[in-house]
Amino acid sequence: MTDSQLREKIYSDELNYNNEVMFYARLLKKMDIKILLLAGPSCAGKTTTSERLRASLCENGIETFVLSLDDFYLTRDLVPKTSEGKPDFESVYALDLPYIRECFVGLMTGQTVQVPTFDFNLHGRTDVYKEIKLKGNSMCIVEGLHALNPVISDCATGSDRLFKIYLDSYSDSDKPDATRVIRRLVRDYHYRSSDANRTFELWDNVIESERINIRPFSRYANATINTYFDYEKAALKAPLIEVLNTLKPGSIYTKKAEELRRSMESVNEIPLSYVPSDSLLQEFIPPLEIRNRYTVDEEST
Repeated sequence: MTDSQLREKIYSDELNYNNEVMFYARLLKKMDIKILLLAGPSCAGKTTTSERLRASLCENGIETFVLSLDDFYLTRDLVPKTSEGKPDFESVYALDLPYIRECFVGLMTGQTVQVPTFDFNLHGRTDVYKEIKLKGNSMCIVEGLHALNPVISDCATGSDRLFKIYLDSYSDSDKPDATRVIRRLVRDYHYRSSDANRTFELWDNVIESERINIRPFSRYANATINTYFDYEKAALKAPLIEVLNTLKPGSIYTKKAEELRRSMESVNEIPLSYVPSDSLLQEFIPPLEIRNRYTVDEEST
């Protein structure tokens, strides 16, 4: 593939994603939706898609707010316990459901609601609250792992003014969840101080939690968006190999790491500078100030 062909492929991939987001923004405006529920598994691109939808809706004349369910977590002492006696932060009941219902009802009826802010370092709610009031031409995007769970969605009255989108990221040519674990390995290494061993250690529990708490409710979605880009493995290859190299010899996750390495053998790296500055992949590739360490000869692409 020539350089110009590669750039055209990247442009096409990004355009397809952006067009899908814009399609739903126009649809939501036409349907006069007041609350959009957006859910999906880890590393499906919820943050960028929420923001992209907000921007597209605003361009279509709809004042749009984004509300994260993460800000409704209960304090650690009120979170339900697992069978081992540990706080079960993966449970929908770790959220302040009465408060969520109060906010949803207020939003649907045109009242001003006070949205909390949760500090995960302090494991508690801060004194900072955000005021949201939906007027005639405004909407609220509610983003979170549990957004499609009926325990959450049933908090909203007026289901005809409610819309639900499920996000996922997958490639038909790869194993299930392979795309997302690559994204998570690179993201968590650079942005959450988590090496490959720690990410692999958590991953099976993440997948199991999604199987129980997230994927069963995808059937309630009005629409599904696949946020996978055909070129993303080429962009993530070098950063991924760097993260996998942090595994110590004899690690119990060596086999998983080798499987990922083999899946990348036929992939040609591309310069990270080729990833558009507004791409969803910016959530997952290394920060700008260190990208020169992944320099690729553009002639080789």
